[in-house]
Amino acid sequence: MPPLVSIIITNYNYGRFLGEAIESALAQTWQNREILFIDDGSTDDSVEVARRYPITLFTQKNSGVCIARNNALSVARGEYVSFLDADDRLAPTAIEHMLARLRDAPPGVGYIYGQMQYFGVK
Repeated sequence: MPPLVSIIITNYNYGRFLGEAIESALAQTWQNREILFIDDGSTDDSVEVARRYPITLFTQKNSGVCIARNNALSVARGEYVSFLDADDRLAPTAIEHMLARLRDAPPGVGYIYGQMQYFGVK
């Protein structure tokens, strides 16, 4: 069975972008994945937006992105993890391509990251 990848989406008041981030995670060509969303005490409609999707949702009081990522990481089940900020999007083949690069990398390589492309507002 292909390895499970945990896509962790961290969020603080990015409800206006969140749907696109979640949809990009759901649209991955790599199907053996779980999507974990953690809201860091948002005061906007972020949690309501997240509830519209078939993902695992967590909330916490505002503690910062590092603590949010670590909290989500503590419950992630994947062999691999990809962090996705709520105002970013993944290309549909992002996870598939990164895993292929990681598999082909020398044994000492511990992580892979992709290129970024600006869109919308900088």
